Amino acid sequence: MNQPPTIRRATPDDAIALADAGRTMFLQAYNGMIPAHEMADYVANNYNETSQASELSNPVAVTLLLETENRIAGFAYLLKNPAPVDGVEADVELKRIYLDKKWHGTGMAQRLLNEVFAEARLLSAPAVWLAVWEENVRAISFYTKTGFEAVGSFEFRLGSLVQTDVLMRAGTGAL
Repeated sequence: MNQPPTIRRATPDDAIALADAGRTMFLQAYNGMIPAHEMADYVANNYNETSQASELSNPVAVTLLLETENRIAGFAYLLKNPAPVDGVEADVELKRIYLDKKWHGTGMAQRLLNEVFAEARLLSAPAVWLAVWEENVRAISFYTKTGFEAVGSFEFRLGSLVQTDVLMRAGTGAL
């Protein structure tokens, strides 16, 4: 019998599984949009056991895992980090949120995002910010539907590529 997906905080013991899931989901999200060699370098540097273990042990960060059938179906990584654009009041960054493509359209991304906001409220954060590549139309549409507003932009370097990220912000309801 299939168990419904669950969401929990990741621990350092999840580093290997999270690195594997992160590689898979990043490649799913950007396959064909970024040159293969740039993607390979980025994934190798950001989704390995060492980098994930470091992130999972960061005392001002939280990684949430969406799991089903003992596998990571999605994850979100948020941390205390002020927005990089002057005048944007938000000190919790949603650094990453990914969902395995087979779960797209099921409501699981919204469920994971709801948990992100709950975690941000625990940190007394009045708002969450994120950066999304300006060419990732699907993600921008999702964020807009879920209450995020574009409030600026800045450059993001992915290997030798310089891209423009849209800075988006949403209130958490924290007082």
